[in-house]
Amino acid sequence: IGMERREIPDECITASSSSPHSAPIYARLNCNEGAWSASSDSKDHFLQIDLGAVYDVTSVATQGDGDRGDYVTAYKLKYSLDGVFFFSLFQVFEGNKDCTSVVRRDLSPRVQAKFVRFCPVKWIQSPTMRVEVYGVPSRNGKFEL
Repeated sequence: IGMERREIPDECITASSSSPHSAPIYARLNCNEGAWSASSDSKDHFLQIDLGAVYDVTSVATQGDGDRGDYVTAYKLKYSLDGVFFFSLFQVFEGNKDCTSVVRRDLSPRVQAKFVRFCPVKWIQSPTMRVEVYGVPSRNGKFEL
């Protein structure tokens, strides 16, 4: 939807915390400047993307930090239409097996969201990610049942 191509503005990429020099703005897939990394090993951390409009989210991709060797091996996804109330997908997604490869996971069924949260569950060294979100604009930008 625009993380890698920088169509999603930096201010739309936030997190519950970040380590020094590992700000959320570095969470873009294939970013050469680093990656987002949480400030501690707590499982309560998340990386949040504001898509700017409501999308039918069809898949996501993850990547670790190729310079430091950190990566997430399992994560959960949460999504929201308003940024206040979040729904959780019950599935735990298999993440990366190394710090450089891109792993794409399809969402079935797709979800309608304006906000997507990546919630690391397991990781190597520290919870560190670069991500992309894939999808299509939702019809009229409205929630459909």
